[in-house]
Amino acid sequence: MKIIKMPKLPIWECAECTWSVELEYPPVKCPRCKKPWQTFSGKLKKTGEKKWKCMVCGYIHTGEAPPATCPKCRASYEEFTEIK
Repeated sequence: MKIIKMPKLPIWECAECTWSVELEYPPVKCPRCKKPWQTFSGKLKKTGEKKWKCMVCGYIHTGEAPPATCPKCRASYEEFTEIK
Protein backbone atom coordinates (compact mmCIF):
# COMPACT_ATOMS: atom_id res chain seq x y z
CA MET A 1 0.00 0.00 0.00
CA LYS A 2 1.36 3.40 -0.99
CA ILE A 3 1.00 6.30 1.42
CA ILE A 4 0.05 9.60 -0.18
CA LYS A 5 1.04 12.75 1.71
CA MET A 6 -1.52 15.51 1.61
CA PRO A 7 -0.20 18.98 0.80
CA LYS A 8 -0.15 21.46 3.67
CA LEU A 9 -3.09 23.82 3.67
CA PRO A 10 -2.75 27.49 4.51
CA ILE A 11 -4.13 28.86 7.74
CA TRP A 12 -6.56 31.70 7.05
CA GLU A 13 -6.90 34.26 9.84
CA CYS A 14 -9.48 37.03 10.09
CA ALA A 15 -7.74 40.37 10.63
CA GLU A 16 -10.75 41.70 12.54
CA CYS A 17 -11.30 39.04 15.25
CA THR A 18 -8.31 36.63 14.76
CA TRP A 19 -10.55 33.60 14.11
CA SER A 20 -8.54 31.10 12.04
CA VAL A 21 -9.16 27.98 9.98
CA GLU A 22 -7.04 25.61 7.89
CA LEU A 23 -8.58 25.43 4.39
CA GLU A 24 -7.53 25.56 0.74
CA TYR A 25 -9.35 28.89 0.25
CA PRO A 26 -10.57 31.51 2.74
CA PRO A 27 -14.19 31.21 3.88
CA VAL A 28 -16.77 33.49 2.23
CA LYS A 29 -17.20 35.34 5.52
CA CYS A 30 -15.95 35.02 9.07
CA PRO A 31 -18.38 32.96 11.17
CA ARG A 32 -17.47 34.95 14.29
CA CYS A 33 -17.53 38.62 13.19
CA LYS A 34 -19.27 38.25 9.77
CA LYS A 35 -16.56 40.22 7.89
CA PRO A 36 -16.07 39.29 4.18
CA TRP A 37 -13.31 37.01 2.90
CA GLN A 38 -11.13 39.99 1.98
CA THR A 39 -10.27 40.48 5.67
CA PHE A 40 -8.52 37.08 5.78
CA SER A 41 -4.78 36.58 5.36
CA GLY A 42 -3.32 33.18 4.64
CA LYS A 43 0.00 31.62 5.55
CA LEU A 44 1.48 28.16 5.66
CA LYS A 45 2.14 26.77 9.10
CA LYS A 46 5.84 26.18 9.62
CA THR A 47 6.98 23.02 11.35
CA GLY A 48 7.77 23.60 14.97
CA GLU A 49 5.46 26.60 15.31
CA LYS A 50 3.21 26.69 18.33
CA LYS A 51 -0.12 28.38 18.99
CA TRP A 52 -0.48 30.68 21.99
CA LYS A 53 -3.78 32.01 23.38
CA CYS A 54 -4.15 35.26 25.31
CA MET A 55 -6.21 34.41 28.37
CA VAL A 56 -7.44 38.01 28.63
CA CYS A 57 -8.99 38.56 25.18
CA GLY A 58 -8.67 35.22 23.33
CA TYR A 59 -6.19 36.41 20.68
CA ILE A 60 -4.32 33.49 19.04
CA HIS A 61 -0.63 33.95 18.21
CA THR A 62 1.38 31.52 16.07
CA GLY A 63 5.12 31.31 16.67
CA GLU A 64 7.91 29.73 18.69
CA ALA A 65 7.06 31.87 21.73
CA PRO A 66 4.24 34.19 22.79
CA PRO A 67 4.56 37.87 21.86
CA ALA A 68 5.93 40.31 24.45
CA THR A 69 2.51 42.00 24.56
CA CYS A 70 -0.82 41.03 23.04
CA PRO A 71 -1.47 43.10 19.89
CA LYS A 72 -5.20 43.12 20.62
CA CYS A 73 -5.44 43.97 24.36
CA ARG A 74 -1.80 44.77 25.33
CA ALA A 75 -1.67 42.03 27.98
CA SER A 76 1.79 40.78 29.01
CA TYR A 77 3.35 37.60 27.56
CA GLU A 78 2.66 36.01 30.94
CA GLU A 79 -1.06 35.97 30.07
CA PHE A 80 -0.49 33.55 27.13
CA THR A 81 -0.87 29.79 27.37
CA GLU A 82 0.18 27.27 24.75
CA ILE A 83 -2.60 25.54 22.81
CA LYS A 84 -1.86 21.84 22.31
